[in-house]
Amino acid sequence: MGQGIMKGRCEAEGCLMNFGVDVVLVGRTLQVKLLAIYLSIYLFMLFIYLPIYLSICISIYLSISNFKENDLFIYSFIHSLIHSFIYSLIYLFIYLFIQNIWETLTNITRSS
Repeated sequence: MGQGIMKGRCEAEGCLMNFGVDVVLVGRTLQVKLLAIYLSIYLFMLFIYLPIYLSICISIYLSISNFKENDLFIYSFIHSLIHSFIYSLIYLFIYLFIQNIWETLTNITRSS
């Protein structure tokens, strides 16, 4: 009882692993992978999306002449920061939702 699915492989090595321990180890590995995915998406947005957005805003700034120079640049910069912040919050909520589901599944398998 409670020997888990890795029993056959571990018996050759002289160890017996509990299924709950297996799930916790896999869960920690998955959490690290999900965190890496979230950070890579965030870095993609920070280093790719934001400069593209800023370049579009700067080109709009250069094409419009009836605004003051500093006002339009500051507006476009703040606008692009708000957009990247909103998208990073969306990705954060997706990551936390997946993490919450995984922790729930881990707790269910531990209790059974």
